[in-house]
Amino acid sequence: AEGWESTGVAKVPAFALSEAERAELAGAYGVQVNARVVGGRIAIEGMPAGFQIVNEGGALWAKPSNGAKERLVPEGPTQFVSDANSGRRYEFVRDTDGRIDRLVLRVDDAALEAVRAP
Repeated sequence: AEGWESTGVAKVPAFALSEAERAELAGAYGVQVNARVVGGRIAIEGMPAGFQIVNEGGALWAKPSNGAKERLVPEGPTQFVSDANSGRRYEFVRDTDGRIDRLVLRVDDAALEAVRAP
């Protein structure tokens, strides 16, 4: 609209998380890489990558191993959108015991799954 500042980032309604809820999500998450021996050499399928999720200053931050730190804006208890790029969405997934065990990053139509480090 005319006269409105445009940042290119979609505005989403705020969803508040408690300190304990943010702390539960914080930690290291790594992308599993498939390695196998081919012709006497190790072949690595997939790009080694990971994320450090940090609970800092009352917010969650994602620091990809190959990118800049970005603030995560909660859309729900386990769903977040990047403050820097609204096309980048993070979802924390619970295991059958109710513990957060992985993170799914969705960028447009692609998805990358990272497993939580023990």
